[in-house]
Amino acid sequence: MGTHNYFEAVVYAFIDYWPTYNPNIKNKSGTTSYFIVANLDYIHARYSVEPYEVWLKKKNNATSNQIYNDLAGKNINIEERKDSTEQIINMKNDPIFQGTNGALTLDFLVTLIVCIIGFLIYWIMSIQKRILQFGIFRAMGLTLKKVLGMLLCEQILITGSSVLFGIILGNFVSKIFIPMLQLVYSSEEQLPPFKVIFDQSDYIRLYIFVGIMISIGFIVLGAIISKIKINQALKLGED
Repeated sequence: MGTHNYFEAVVYAFIDYWPTYNPNIKNKSGTTSYFIVANLDYIHARYSVEPYEVWLKKKNNATSNQIYNDLAGKNINIEERKDSTEQIINMKNDPIFQGTNGALTLDFLVTLIVCIIGFLIYWIMSIQKRILQFGIFRAMGLTLKKVLGMLLCEQILITGSSVLFGIILGNFVSKIFIPMLQLVYSSEEQLPPFKVIFDQSDYIRLYIFVGIMISIGFIVLGAIISKIKINQALKLGED
């Protein structure tokens, strides 16, 4: 600040993190760049600090172009600008970021489809082995609705317990292995530190997708049971 080496100030608090400031990054001399948050008017009253940085918060319906055009109309020269909206878009378009998300999403979809196919094969084979039993139930006067209800309760106990165990195991494994993704990035880029956060909206979408797949399996089961012919089932028992 010119020829002055210090100025008087009152320290209110120390902070661990501040937006855009990374204490891990060194300057050209190899030392850490320190950072303070102070009142700009107080500093300007004692020293002329130029250029300085100004942060702007946009309204919901405001655009970056409107801000830039307004500054240009007021003859305000900008030495450097950083737009958080552009940075977020660039980060989402980052090949590493997209590749990681794409790989995880594809793994999830493939695993879910394989699991549903496995459940469906098990259900079909189980029903084929019990055709005689269902035929006897129908011949004894049990309605198709009750047969479906009995089978539905049975599959809910089997599939529901598997899904519940998978959710518990998945949360546990995620907390252990997902933090290993921080090895892809350098330590200077990891500020704040890497942390696993579970978004409730993602859970809702996950449960909806799983519910749809299980419902499709139940529909296929219902179609198979509805086509069971009692006479053929009883004849199969006699054979």
